[in-house]
Amino acid sequence: LSTAMSRLIKLLLLAQVSVSTCLAAWAPLNPEETLYVYTSCFDEWAPKDGTQRKAVAETWFKSWDLKPDNPGTHCFAKCVLEGVGLYDGKTNTMAVSRVVEQQKAFEKFNSYGPKEVNDLTSALSPIKPSSDCGQLYKVYTPVFEKFKKTIRSLYHGHKEVTEKIYKSLGSNIKQKDETYATFCAKKHLAKATKLRHCNIRQFSMNVKPDDDLKKYIDCLFKGYRYISTDGNFYAPKLLHDFHKIGNTKSDAKVETVLKGCKDTSAIGYHYCLLASNVEDEYGKALQYREIRSGNYKSVIEGDKYDETKVEKQFKDILAKVCPNKEEMQKIMKNLEGKKDDYLTLGGGEILKS
Repeated sequence: LSTAMSRLIKLLLLAQVSVSTCLAAWAPLNPEETLYVYTSCFDEWAPKDGTQRKAVAETWFKSWDLKPDNPGTHCFAKCVLEGVGLYDGKTNTMAVSRVVEQQKAFEKFNSYGPKEVNDLTSALSPIKPSSDCGQLYKVYTPVFEKFKKTIRSLYHGHKEVTEKIYKSLGSNIKQKDETYATFCAKKHLAKATKLRHCNIRQFSMNVKPDDDLKKYIDCLFKGYRYISTDGNFYAPKLLHDFHKIGNTKSDAKVETVLKGCKDTSAIGYHYCLLASNVEDEYGKALQYREIRSGNYKSVIEGDKYDETKVEKQFKDILAKVCPNKEEMQKIMKNLEGKKDDYLTLGGGEILKS
């Protein structure tokens, strides 16, 4: 078997861990969700060459043009259509009714209305899509060109409008310059002590689980798209983050860990991975994913993994949530030999600093 075919087989096996894709339970997408779709599809299908990559970003994102007419653009278009839920790959149909739901969810922020949406759905309904990127592009592009303004508004393509939505949703949406871990921590770790928060953010095995921690990990996994909206684990997204740090040889190990995990909740998988022989790689993958989640558009530059740089960026994040040296000394003094499962490596590292 070729290397490419072997990898495909592994991905298919891992996909069996989940009974759904990330879009199993569709709901109208907010600006964070559409931005994730656009940038992840760009990362997959844009040219790898830096100059070409930036030029394509200008075309796809700034001009909102599906050009040039080539395989990369074709598959980018298909990826986005699936990502926003307009094309259903399982049934090979255009999910036209979702356009109306998307419009209603954010109608107070946009100037377009039911008429524009009705015209768009009327144009989309006759389309007979194909799972082939090129064929789907061919039948969709004429509609896209005619209704580009409406489509761009529907799926949060206007900065001045998305800024209003981000502001309106506030703490209920991950802000553009906020990491997903920070967003989830604000929602679910507000009651945690500073040291507990610190250790959770460092992926410590020795933190006693509670409902807030379970909610935090669930939030994190959904934000990283490891967990779909209906709660199923989607292994290829996790593998993608291993590959992003240059680790493409641990697929079989990850597969074994996931299939052997008895607790198939988010926190169950999290602790299984932390207790496994891929613990170090998993920690590095999570660190890099957190950094990247704070700037989805970093993919335009072609973000490359630099372990030293990522470690520094991660320490800078921890410095904002962890006890400082003086606070840590007070914590140690208060404990005085008492066993505390929250006192783990994080505290030791702080005392060394």
